[in-house]
Amino acid sequence: MKFLRTAWRPHPGQEPVLANDAGISICIGGVGWGKTQVAAAWLLRMIARHPRKKDGKRAARALILGKDFTNAAGTQFLAIRERVRELGLPEDAVIVDERGPGIDHKPELTFWNGVVASAYSGTDPDSTRSFEADLLWVDEAEEMSALALVTAIGRLRDVDAIRVMVTSNPKGGGWIYPMLAGDVPEWDEIRRANEVRFFRGATHQNPHSTKKTRQTMGALYRAVSPGLELQELGGRVLGTAEAPGAQAIEWVKAFVGKVALATPADERAYVVSADLGRSEDFCWFTAASGTGVVLAQDRFNLGEVDVTEDAFWPYVADRLIQFAVTWGSSALVIDTARGGDQFAALLREALQRRELRVAVSGVDTSSVGKKSEILEALSMAIGMGRWTIPSAWESVARGTITVDHVEKLRLEFKKLIKTAHGARARYTHPKGGHDDGVVSHALAWSVLAVRPLQQQIDPEAQAQEERERPRGTWKIGRR
Repeated sequence: MKFLRTAWRPHPGQEPVLANDAGISICIGGVGWGKTQVAAAWLLRMIARHPRKKDGKRAARALILGKDFTNAAGTQFLAIRERVRELGLPEDAVIVDERGPGIDHKPELTFWNGVVASAYSGTDPDSTRSFEADLLWVDEAEEMSALALVTAIGRLRDVDAIRVMVTSNPKGGGWIYPMLAGDVPEWDEIRRANEVRFFRGATHQNPHSTKKTRQTMGALYRAVSPGLELQELGGRVLGTAEAPGAQAIEWVKAFVGKVALATPADERAYVVSADLGRSEDFCWFTAASGTGVVLAQDRFNLGEVDVTEDAFWPYVADRLIQFAVTWGSSALVIDTARGGDQFAALLREALQRRELRVAVSGVDTSSVGKKSEILEALSMAIGMGRWTIPSAWESVARGTITVDHVEKLRLEFKKLIKTAHGARARYTHPKGGHDDGVVSHALAWSVLAVRPLQQQIDPEAQAQEERERPRGTWKIGRR
C-alpha cells in the first residue's frame, strides 16, 4: 500500500525528522512546532518500510510509550490515526482495539500490513519487560525517567535495524540533554551501536503559527520567568550550554499557591532537611511530607538571633530538633560540607540526651558532583510534579498554615547559576545572593527519592557509632 499525495505535508523544520533513518532519533521542540505530528508520520513510514521481522515469520510490533496511558492510548494513538486519514489511506487501514487497558492486555492499533502497536505507560518502566517490539516511539520523554527509556529500548528485537523515535519538550530535560551532549559515558554504548540523531524545533518554524500569537505567548512567558520564552518557543533546554543562565534547574512548576492536603498523614513531615549557615549564609530548615509537599520552612543566621557566636551551633541544634518534633519527623538530613559533619555529631548528642529516636544522615555538597546530582534530581522531581512548594496549605485539624520564606526561595531559584564543569555542571549563586533554600530542598528530596533505604536507618546504631568516635575539639567553618 502506497501513501497518497494528500492534505498533510511536513513543514520545512519537520522534513529532516521524517526523512531520517537513524537508529535513535531524538526530537525536542517548542510549543506548536509539531513534534507529536511528525513522530506519528515517522512511525507510519517505519511501519510501511519494516512490516515484518527479519526472518519473515511474524509481523513487526511497535511499542508506543507515553508518560501515562492517557498520553499513549489517547494523544499518540490519535495522532497516528489523524496521519492515516491525512495520508489518504483507507478507513480500514488501521483497526482500533476498543477494549482499553486490562491485566493481560494493552490498548492496540492493528495496521493494514499486520503490524500491531501497543500502548504502555512510562510511569512504570517494568511494565514493558514482557513485551517484545521492533519499533519504538517515546513521547513526552521529559516526564519519564531515563530508566523508562532504557527499559523500553531493551524490548526491541531486530527487524532490519532498531528504529526509535524520542519526542520531548525542552522543560525538565535533566537526563535528556546530558545524553545528547555526550556528558554521560554510559550512553556511549548506545551511540556506538546505533546512529543517534538529534533534531531541534522552534515554534516559528511552523508556518501555521502567526507572528502575533508568538509575540503574545512570548510576553506571557517572559512575565513568568526570564528564559521561559527561550524554552517554550525556542525549544532550548534552560540552564545548559545552549541556554546558559536562563534557568539553572526546573523550578517554576513547583510553586503552586494555596493547596488542600488530602489526608491527615500528609500533614506530618517525612523528612526535615537543614542547610547550615552562620553569618554570610543562612540556616535553612525544610519540612516535607512523604508526598513531596513542603509543609514549613525556617530561615535565620547569627545576625538574627540573640545568642553569642560560641552558643550559636548548640542553638541551631536545639532549634532544628524543635522544628523536627513540631512536624513529627523522625528523619533529619543535613549538609555536612565545611564542618557540617561535626554539627551532625553535636546534633546526635542532643537527640540522645532528649531520648528522641530521630535518624540523622548527611550529604556533603562541597563536592561539585554531589551538589549537581541532588539539584538535578530535584529539578527532575519538580518537572514530574513530585515536589510541591505551596504558599499555604489547609487542613481540617490545623486550619490554614502559611509557609514562610516562599518568596525568598523563589528568588534563590530564579538567580541560581549553572556553568559547565567538565562533564558535570557547577551550581552557584551570584555575589551577595544565596542558595541555602534551594540546597535544603534538594537535601529533602534526596531522602524522599530513596525512602526504602532511609527507613532502614537505625538511630540507635548511629548514636552508638558516635559514642565510640574519638573526641576532640571541633570548629565549623565559616559560611
